[in-house]
Amino acid sequence: SKYRDMLNAKYPGYAQMAYDPNKVPKQIESLVKAAQRPDLDNNQVAQGVRYYSQLRSQALVEAGNRGHNSLTAKSDQDLRDYLASYARAITQKYPDFGRVYDRLLSKEVEQ
Repeated sequence: SKYRDMLNAKYPGYAQMAYDPNKVPKQIESLVKAAQRPDLDNNQVAQGVRYYSQLRSQALVEAGNRGHNSLTAKSDQDLRDYLASYARAITQKYPDFGRVYDRLLSKEVEQ
């Protein structure tokens, strides 16, 4: 639109500042897909992500049963707490998983 063009001319970089509510879920799906690679079978981060993704899938199914398509609803706090708790347990078993959780996965869970 003309207004957006004007804003972009006045504020360089405005066009790149678009908010993408699906950014984190897309990044998580990419991470989960990458962790499934057979050449990462002995990688502790991948093993942690695989385990976490199973738990996350269960939490998303339950959120769906509640009428939600993500874990962002206030009423899904128990599901987020469940995932955060298991993430701590996974980190104890696979310490390197903790970095991945802190940098990405926690963005969905710790709101």
